[in-house]
Amino acid sequence: MTTQHPQPTGAEYPQSVPGGVPAGTPQQGPYLEPGAYLPAAPPVPEKPKGGKVRLIVGIAIAVVLGGLGLFYALSQFDVHGAKVGDCLAQVSENEVKSVQCDSAEAQYTVISIVENQPETTDTTDPCADVAAADASYWEGAPGGNGRVLCLQER
Repeated sequence: MTTQHPQPTGAEYPQSVPGGVPAGTPQQGPYLEPGAYLPAAPPVPEKPKGGKVRLIVGIAIAVVLGGLGLFYALSQFDVHGAKVGDCLAQVSENEVKSVQCDSAEAQYTVISIVENQPETTDTTDPCADVAAADASYWEGAPGGNGRVLCLQER
């Protein structure tokens, strides 16, 4: 007994076309030569990682901390706002700072202030005429005029 197989119809198997590619098969692009490489894809730009923001924040923090440090340093030795009756403590041979009068540091009391004076010397000390003055402190820009604080020891 022989079994017969049904003959395929055109719908079941695509027909061949010239060139050997069956009909309905998607066409492929040209093939590369052996040893050839595809061109590299353009680089994808990296997204910023907040570097600029961190830099700006870092600079702002440094400026604020520097300003606070400068303010603290200047306030320790600044007597520009000293008035008659304020107390001072000697920091070094040529430097004083404002202190509270009830502080153990307080060594001098400002008893007189002479404005618009050149840097003083022993012979040009305007506090020499103030009877209770034991010392004087000149403050101002070097080479310019400043003010002389006449001081009495406590």
